[in-house]
Amino acid sequence: MTSNVRLSGVQTSPRAESDIRLNYATTSQIIAASNNRSAGGAQAQFFSRDGGKSWGQTTLPLRSEEGDLAHSDPAVDWTSDGTAWAITIGIGATDPITHDQPHALRSYNSTDGGATWNFKATLSGTQTTADRPVMWTDHSQTSPFKDQIYVIWHAEVPPTANSSIAFVARRTAGPGGAWQAPKRISHTEVTGRAWGGDIKTNGAGDVFAFYPDHDNGGSGKLRLTKSTDGGANFQSPRNDRTSFVEIASLFATTRMLSIPSNPFLPNPNPPPPLIAHGARVFMSGGAFRNATKDLVYLVWPDLSGEAGCKTGVGPGSNAASTCKTRIWFTRSTDGGANWAAPQMLYNQASLNDQSFPRLVVDETDGALMVTYSDTVNDTTRLSTDIFAQYSLDDGVTWSVPIQITTAATNETTAGADKTFTYGDYSGLTGFDGQFFACWTDRRSGGVEEIWGAPIAIPRPGRN
Repeated sequence: MTSNVRLSGVQTSPRAESDIRLNYATTSQIIAASNNRSAGGAQAQFFSRDGGKSWGQTTLPLRSEEGDLAHSDPAVDWTSDGTAWAITIGIGATDPITHDQPHALRSYNSTDGGATWNFKATLSGTQTTADRPVMWTDHSQTSPFKDQIYVIWHAEVPPTANSSIAFVARRTAGPGGAWQAPKRISHTEVTGRAWGGDIKTNGAGDVFAFYPDHDNGGSGKLRLTKSTDGGANFQSPRNDRTSFVEIASLFATTRMLSIPSNPFLPNPNPPPPLIAHGARVFMSGGAFRNATKDLVYLVWPDLSGEAGCKTGVGPGSNAASTCKTRIWFTRSTDGGANWAAPQMLYNQASLNDQSFPRLVVDETDGALMVTYSDTVNDTTRLSTDIFAQYSLDDGVTWSVPIQITTAATNETTAGADKTFTYGDYSGLTGFDGQFFACWTDRRSGGVEEIWGAPIAIPRPGRN
């Protein structure tokens, strides 16, 4: 285990869902962010100038002039000029008839390492249902699109009902850069919800947009579309008549796995009859390209696919169930055109559940790191720890799990924020041999906080 640090400091209101990113130009600088679950909670921002040893805290300014009452779903990154960037959902007042809240994606930046933040733009255009944004900057020195920023999200856009569409927006590079209009990347192949995608680039500037199709009669497929012109156009990596490649299929019939540590809960104010949280089936991808390699990767949580665990939502609150959840991995060696058969990253014999995976590729040498939550240390399947696995051979083989947390978290006990629990995801960043993870943590017994840890792995020729 490695040392753990409380990024969020001591708080009186819950913090949950987090993202984190090293400054590739100055790796002693790190920014992170999380939801602030207080009333009118502006997005919590964290910043470090000593490689994650100590952290400062601040918040994004609310766009009250545009009707924002709160923030949700943080994403952060840097551009090479040392500017830090943050994306959040600006959430407005609930409509008294539909009970819907308007959701718009707001962009902010910081020129002092994350200490203060300035609003820049609304990148979702006129959409009012934008949700779950993921941001990525093209950091590669060899890319013709270096410093372009990409964001992927989903939105329900009329006449689509009870389903969602995947969109991508890009911000062009440089001092005069600007957000371009959102581009729809999913089409009639999505019959459910394209909720929980990811976006990454490689050394050539190729853009990989990953998106799922689950819930509401969705196909359960995990898909990819690719851009070779800096996000101006997306198409299938196989150059066939479709605009996408199918990577894999889910066993689960839902985007929210129900496991003892994170089950579906009765809603005290129905409808609907259940509230998440549950463990979201979100995708986490990566890419690496040099003169001899053109690799693309994906991890996601799912049922184990073993007998009695090939369909449905998972074990629920039944700790004795033989159904369990696992982290799945697959890779492409030809730039995303073809994909290997998915494999479980680590399948213990015990009855435990894995969830919330995050993958990062070290762009200096292609090393892979995956972190995830696991209940393997608790026979009741209620308490979770964070584990990491790494690969130094392009995902062919993986290390055994390394425990990162020095204390476990149980979100089923009294005092937990049971309407949100862990949130939907955690954070991971890595560059030039330096990795840092963050996650929702309640080891203190009080409200949920954001904790993190540096992760060291053996690197031949580096150590």
